[in-house]
Amino acid sequence: MNLTCNPRLRILTLCALYLAQGMPFGFVTITLVTFLKHQGAGVEQIGIITAMTSLPWAFKWAWGPVIDRFGYSAMGKRRPWILFAQTMMAATLLAMVLLPDLATHYLLLAGMIFLHNIFVSLQDVSTDALAVDLLDEKQRGKANGLMYASSYAGTFIGGSAMSAILFGFGFRAAILTQVGCILAIMLLPILLRERPGEKLLPWTRGQAQLRPEEKTPSSARELLGNLVRVFSLRSPASMGIFSILVRIPVGAMPAIFVVFAVDQLGWTHEAYARINSYAVIAGFLGSVLGGFLADLVGARRLAIVTSALAGLLWIAFAGLKPLWINPLFMTGFLLLDAFVFATLLVSTFAISMGVAWPRIAATQFTVYMSLQSLSSSLGGRMAGWFDRNISVSATYLIFGLFQIALIGLILLIDIHQTRRILGENSALERTRSEPMQAQNGSPEDLLI
Repeated sequence: MNLTCNPRLRILTLCALYLAQGMPFGFVTITLVTFLKHQGAGVEQIGIITAMTSLPWAFKWAWGPVIDRFGYSAMGKRRPWILFAQTMMAATLLAMVLLPDLATHYLLLAGMIFLHNIFVSLQDVSTDALAVDLLDEKQRGKANGLMYASSYAGTFIGGSAMSAILFGFGFRAAILTQVGCILAIMLLPILLRERPGEKLLPWTRGQAQLRPEEKTPSSARELLGNLVRVFSLRSPASMGIFSILVRIPVGAMPAIFVVFAVDQLGWTHEAYARINSYAVIAGFLGSVLGGFLADLVGARRLAIVTSALAGLLWIAFAGLKPLWINPLFMTGFLLLDAFVFATLLVSTFAISMGVAWPRIAATQFTVYMSLQSLSSSLGGRMAGWFDRNISVSATYLIFGLFQIALIGLILLIDIHQTRRILGENSALERTRSEPMQAQNGSPEDLLI
């Protein structure tokens, strides 16, 4: 069986890999932070832990050129990297079993979470590259929605099922359960080829089946030159700026909200984890709907609407402080917040693929996703400052206004600009010799 000839199997594999990526995030940002708070950790410590979950993803742009440039094509262009990443994900989780007391050695825990997420990010880049290689353009919106929904499903498992295991059987049992899940998912890339005729494993028969246009760039210099040309355009550059800003609020909120809910609202740690697990389900539904809406109404229009809705929701929350003591209101807010923001993020994925130049689509898409991860990490590092200096209501008001202001960047993005200026498969030599204005473009299309 191979992924090129079987669309359903292709979607199943991509979704399963995203499921594996979501579990560590849910475990750390929901289950582990609740457990650490229970053991006496403060906002600063929890903020560092959550930041270490996102920080490796901020540098995953470096994986893109490596994956595009090197590989073992006899087993597929992306599949060997996926297998390596999943093996190391399991190994780094197993190493956490040896940790001593978590609250006392939280910096060591943060370091190991950082190391684990390096390999999670490697799997993510490899999976995104596989999606860019194999998905038809008309399927990208729906596929991105289902893939991101699968990430939410993994987050739910990490934040709900792992919470029950952690509080019922301990930290080591929760870690070993995650290892088992990763190894089970790993069976898909082990047993499935990318293309017919490739090797299943290094010692089996087969050979590379890449078409000439699918082969790796001839040099790192050529790859870098293509990236420079793409990001000299207004739309790809604007998308980059938007990506580094869009997740700052959701990066800061988990650390701020868990302390606020437990210390000021009197929630139990178990109640917080349970309600956030429900929010993950809402995010899952928002992802699925967002994928279909992105294809139906356009990813850019959807991003504008959902960014406005997210900002207005946070502003409304800041102004309805008397209702914070109402559990039904708070639960509804968290569910709606997760639903709207998940829909927004799916639309940004579709925009990112749209402004990517097909010649370097995998690397360029990874740059955008890396910037979004850096955005989350920046938010996590800001959480302590907001907690010390600004009230919860003022924090949500600031985040709401900030989110609405980001619409200005979305308006600068023309999804079709990259292909209109550079062409679908323009050769680097041709773009050097032909003025960009001659390719149906205008000076206003250029950023610099």
